[in-house]
Amino acid sequence: HETGTYKINNNKRIYLFGNPRSVNDRRIAAKLYYLKLYNNGLLVQNLIPVRRDSDSVVGLYDIVSKRFLTNSGTGSFTAGPMVQ
Repeated sequence: HETGTYKINNNKRIYLFGNPRSVNDRRIAAKLYYLKLYNNGLLVQNLIPVRRDSDSVVGLYDIVSKRFLTNSGTGSFTAGPMVQ
């Protein structure tokens, strides 16, 4: 898996798992173990992939805000094998 630090100097949206080179289908398959977002060195989101118990919806849980987030684009997240 790949890790890295990327600096964003504007107020543009961040698209996860998007393929900007494809005109017709911008979805890609990828594995996400976690994602941490910082603003001026302050951790503002600490996201981990989860499956909600109540309805089995797959999304990202933000440890910082204690919120469950679903895909806000087209389609939905697809779960891979469960990891302990």
